[in-house]
Amino acid sequence: MRTLKTILILLSLFGIQASAHDLERDASSSIWQVRYCLTGRFAVADSTARRLLEKLSLDSHSGVASQAFAHYSGLFLDLDQQVVLAAFRRGEFDLVGINMKDRKAFETPGFWALNLRRVEAPDLQARAIRALGLCGSQENLSLLQEYRNSDNPYLLHELAKALHRLGDEAGYLNVIEAILRLPPASAVHYQTLAIDCLIQSHPAKARESWNKLHAAIASMPDLQPNWMCGHIFQEERLP
Repeated sequence: MRTLKTILILLSLFGIQASAHDLERDASSSIWQVRYCLTGRFAVADSTARRLLEKLSLDSHSGVASQAFAHYSGLFLDLDQQVVLAAFRRGEFDLVGINMKDRKAFETPGFWALNLRRVEAPDLQARAIRALGLCGSQENLSLLQEYRNSDNPYLLHELAKALHRLGDEAGYLNVIEAILRLPPASAVHYQTLAIDCLIQSHPAKARESWNKLHAAIASMPDLQPNWMCGHIFQEERLP
């Protein structure tokens, strides 16, 4: 485990040194494919990632803007409302196969609350929860809280972010704790994301949560490499 950690840190440092000076240039490239690929190079929620992803989320090329917003809204808990509004107006949340008299309905919490009540698959519920967290208000909290007993880590992760964005900090922390209680063998990726949330919102809680997860997966030699890498890299971001 220690050797793996050393190797990963060295690779990470090399990657940062090799690419940091290119980020600004690539974000302003006249070639949209370059800007598109840049959006996936941000793995840490720092000020540079926020500034460039917000810029790219408003890109004139819809494909770049869509990809950037996906990374931006996944990486950061607190989002710029103008960037969020632009994503809704761009059709980022429009549902294929559903014909609406006015597509602006997709921008309303009423539509997503109704959609959440109607769908049964956890991934579709998570999609509606994400949208409600971005366009809703505290009036939608009671509906969202009905899903806090789910055991689906993807849904719970979207629920935690939605509750935080709508101002329910106690509910947010309860859902984060629920994610961290799931069996790591199948949930460690989302547990790592949950700790990333804590690093942004409650840094004092992040270290203890990381240590507990680290102890739990230390005896799992067959854990997926990308999950283990995500966990190991995360230690460098802990307060």
